[in-house]
Amino acid sequence: MLKRSDTPDQLSFLIAQAQQLKAGVITSCLFVEIIIANSAVMLFFQNLKSEAAIWFGTASLLVLVTYVYNTQAAKSGIRAENVRTFLKGHIAVTCLTGLTWSANAIYLFDPASDFRVFIGTLIVFSITLGGMLPGAVYRPAFVALAICCLLPFGTYVLATADWPYRAVGIGSFVYFAFGMITSARSESNSREASSAETTKALMAEVVSQKDTIQKIHEEKTRFLAATSHDLSQPLHAQGYFLHLLRDKLTDPDALDLLERIENSWRGQVELLRGLVEINRLDSGSVIPDLKVFVLKPDFEALAAEFDALTTTKSISLTTDIDNVQAITDPVLLTRIVRNLLSNAIKYTPAGGAVSLIVRHAGGIATIEVADNGPGIPVDKQDAIFDEYVQLQGRGTETASGFGLGLSIVRRLAQLLDVGVSLVSEPGKGSTFRLALKAAPATNTASPASSAGSEKFEGAPLVVLVDDQAAVLSGMGGLLTLWGCQVISATGTREAIRLLSETATDPCLFIVDKRLGEGESGVDLILALRDEVNEETPALLMSGDLGGEENLTLPVGVVFLKKPVEPARLRQVLEKTLHRRNCP
Repeated sequence: MLKRSDTPDQLSFLIAQAQQLKAGVITSCLFVEIIIANSAVMLFFQNLKSEAAIWFGTASLLVLVTYVYNTQAAKSGIRAENVRTFLKGHIAVTCLTGLTWSANAIYLFDPASDFRVFIGTLIVFSITLGGMLPGAVYRPAFVALAICCLLPFGTYVLATADWPYRAVGIGSFVYFAFGMITSARSESNSREASSAETTKALMAEVVSQKDTIQKIHEEKTRFLAATSHDLSQPLHAQGYFLHLLRDKLTDPDALDLLERIENSWRGQVELLRGLVEINRLDSGSVIPDLKVFVLKPDFEALAAEFDALTTTKSISLTTDIDNVQAITDPVLLTRIVRNLLSNAIKYTPAGGAVSLIVRHAGGIATIEVADNGPGIPVDKQDAIFDEYVQLQGRGTETASGFGLGLSIVRRLAQLLDVGVSLVSEPGKGSTFRLALKAAPATNTASPASSAGSEKFEGAPLVVLVDDQAAVLSGMGGLLTLWGCQVISATGTREAIRLLSETATDPCLFIVDKRLGEGESGVDLILALRDEVNEETPALLMSGDLGGEENLTLPVGVVFLKKPVEPARLRQVLEKTLHRRNCP
């Protein structure tokens, strides 16, 4: 059935979506079935055997219905005559799936049991997550699923639960609204990608296979760049809101829930950065900037970034760093060590220990990141450096990562000609060792760093410029909590006007790289410096993950990639203000 208003491009897009639904039905069903089975196993081992059976049976039945429909409907192929009928049927099956998952979640939800609250929330959130991802195929189906799944569950929780569990209901509605916005953006990107693919299909007749592959890769890079910017902005703001919220909460249950949310937030940040980093490494756009690098100050500051996380997990992180210097890329080497530390902390159980040790002998600098976690079997030690590989049963947080960190470590190490080795046994922890050419380092001292909420002395004035209201609110609130005076603006004119009306000299500018109406953050920093007639230090932040290697910065400007964790911002602010001796 066709609509007279359908344009050829719209019809082509619908056909492409329907074809993708049919082609991806096996993968989609397997993915959903894994979620169902995982939830059923958790219920079973919590002695909720009948609930596990009901959940597994009803949800799996809907997976079967979805599979049968997508394979049997329009069996002769998707065409202009049957595409809308097929998609309407798909929406109907999706609605039934959403109602089934919502009903199970409501049945399982019980404020008297934290586990049942968790599993009910997990069910409705996990089934709707896929529709928010950039690769989501058909937005109307996601809208139907979210309405039938999230809204009944959220309404039920709000109507029956008391605080703090009522927050789960509110979260369901917030999650629903976020899903509507994100899925709309994903569909827009999909339409643009579909249009670009049509153009490439026409060009493929006159260009070679190599050129075609190159164009597809370039499109993927542009898509990831746009997606990373759009996703990093809200993630950046969320990090500061969560930090502010932690300072206000005292109830242990609320703090526990906040910790889970923070862990989920860190997982999203890791995934976003990992995907973009893998793409940039594959494209060859990462070019090392070799220089003499003194390891001790930066590595000690790097370890301090993990203070909040290690405190939360009751893990000790110790450093023993010789004065070593090497000719390498400081940014890329620090990124390798950061990934290794993050990985070690993630898989080390509460009460465990992680260490960062740097030694120098025979012209070789050796960097060791060791933990006393569960260890890695010998036959799996090569595989963990591949993308999306995680070992089952390695630790309690296995599901929170995405298997990209060690793959990035290996690729960056190859780029820098740094040797990587691993020594590990099950039950005896793991030690990752890096080896690179070095020379004796000079003594270097660095200011101490803190990720807490201690106030800066003298109320330094910070000018904060970002075109996202949520970023201004979150970062401005945290800077105020740290004792700073804050001038917040969304663009050049407003920032200069507010600064001209202030008698206090600013100590620091924090500016977004890409502002509204095509304004440049670098140009804004220069304009603000002209206004105060001083080379005021500045932090330039960007949600465009990647490409900073080719960015030319004025003297005294530090570049940070969004989302920036509060602990990282605190560490950079302390170092900058220390050098500035401000106020």
